[in-house]
Amino acid sequence: MDIGNVLISSTPPDVLASLAKLVDANVRSFDQSLKMTIIHGSIVKGGFIPGYSDIDIQFWLSSSCFGRYGLKTKYSSHLQHELEPLSIDSWNNSPLQRHYLNYDSLPFWWTGYIKHLDDQSFAIISGQDFFQERFLATRKALDYSLANSLYRLPHFIRSIRRRWGSDSKEDYPSLLRVTGSTLFPLMYNLVGFKTKEPFSTWLLPKDKLFASFDNFFPEKFSSHARVFYQSILDWDKIIQSVSLVQKAVTSALDFLIKIYAFAEDEKMLPSQEPVLRE
Repeated sequence: MDIGNVLISSTPPDVLASLAKLVDANVRSFDQSLKMTIIHGSIVKGGFIPGYSDIDIQFWLSSSCFGRYGLKTKYSSHLQHELEPLSIDSWNNSPLQRHYLNYDSLPFWWTGYIKHLDDQSFAIISGQDFFQERFLATRKALDYSLANSLYRLPHFIRSIRRRWGSDSKEDYPSLLRVTGSTLFPLMYNLVGFKTKEPFSTWLLPKDKLFASFDNFFPEKFSSHARVFYQSILDWDKIIQSVSLVQKAVTSALDFLIKIYAFAEDEKMLPSQEPVLRE
């Protein structure tokens, strides 16, 4: 396999040749179960130093290749047989990092994230068609996720209000967890919608998420968002106090109500229940 066209021109020829042999060996071992091969790191984006830099390569495989403890024996044995003839010297002593991934178990946004970065630090060696299919499916899934979250938001708000106002003794920490499990994905989707970068948005840590939210949405959201986020940071402390948990849930609920009002003003609310189409 010719892979020189996707790597930096300064990559030593013997490393290129060895990588090509490695990829071919994996193709023979996994056949149609090998869906995609990706190389990433310095060998793609520049700065590769033979003998010091790692060579990072990912093989995306069908779930049928994996058992309970990793690769099934029939695949690992075949792979070992294919790899034995390869010379370690041809790697210029650069550490080789091979990763075998079950693509069915990867987060749904991961394909799109790689597409977002592929010009900078990832190179797709094989499986372009598979990658494009996964990307389009992921794009549909993200669009559906946002629409479905907004569609179900009024029901969720009514449910929390009903539980909040009930006479029965409520498990407040549980209520806060349920509220957060709805709020965080919705925020990631909304920030992705506003920034036009839905895939990379899902990698933001929560503090960066809230900072991004402040940049793109009305200032009136900020106080409720910050109170809720601080409650997550101080979780061990606030669950000892009913009043603090109540404050956190109230802030989260007010935050969700404002998100709903914003989505309504922006005409983002679906008129009927969304359907994820194949």
